[in-house]
Parts: sequence; structure tokens; C-alpha cells
Amino acid sequence: VNTKSAAPRSRENSPAPAPRSWAWTIGLFGLLILPGLAAGRLSLRYDVAWAVIGCAGVSGVLFLLYAIDKRRAQAKGAERIPEAGLHALELLGGWPGAFAAQRLLRHKNAKLTYQFVFWLIVAAWQAVALDYLLGWRMLRGLAG
Repeated sequence: VNTKSAAPRSRENSPAPAPRSWAWTIGLFGLLILPGLAAGRLSLRYDVAWAVIGCAGVSGVLFLLYAIDKRRAQAKGAERIPEAGLHALELLGGWPGAFAAQRLLRHKNAKLTYQFVFWLIVAAWQAVALDYLLGWRMLRGLAG
């Protein structure tokens, strides 16, 4: 009988645990409701297909950048991707990809300063979409 126990795996070499549930996907779909409705309404007057495709593309690129940055973070001393660059891509429409990467890759999800800026960007997208759906009432209210 082998009584030796296996050596514990180091945290650095073990893969990130799988998300416990798919609740994050429900959250993502919830966050996409207002922008999706706004895009749908815009599509009645304009061709927004390229804008939607562009946002999806930026989201995909941003997901990959999160994966690259996480790998670099685990390789001590490797050059990291600047947070300002990640935030710029989130602002350009990549925030859904960033949201998914934060949940699936468990990267940038615990740093409070990063999360604060990320959620400001998401809130800005939500506010613009809602204001558009309301006929720019909030913007007109601010203007005068």
C-alpha cells in the first residue's frame, strides 16, 4: 500500500478553476440588453451592421489580450499590456469581451482600481444606450 501523498501542485502551475456556474453569461446577456435594443432601433434608420461587427471584433481581440496579459503576469518579469490600452478597447466596444475574459480567465477581476474604471465604462455604454432609447432626454436635461 502506497502511503505517500502526492505533492501539492503549486498555484502558479495549476490552471485557473472553471467558473462555478454559467451565471456570468446571464449577467453578460443582461448587460447587452440596452445596447442591443439601441442598436436595433438605430438599424431602422441606419446600417449598423459594421458597428456591431466591429464591437464583436474588438471584444474578441480584447479577450485574447486578457489571455496574453494573464500569461505574461504568470511569467514573472514579462512585459505586461498597459491597463490604459485595455480600457481604451473596452471603451471602443470591447467591454463584453473583457467581461467574459474576467469571468472565464479570472484576470483583472480582483483589482479594485481596474474594476472601478471597467464598470464606469460599462455604465457609460448603458447610459448612452438608455438615453438614446429615451430620445436623448438625459442629455437634453443636462444641456438646459
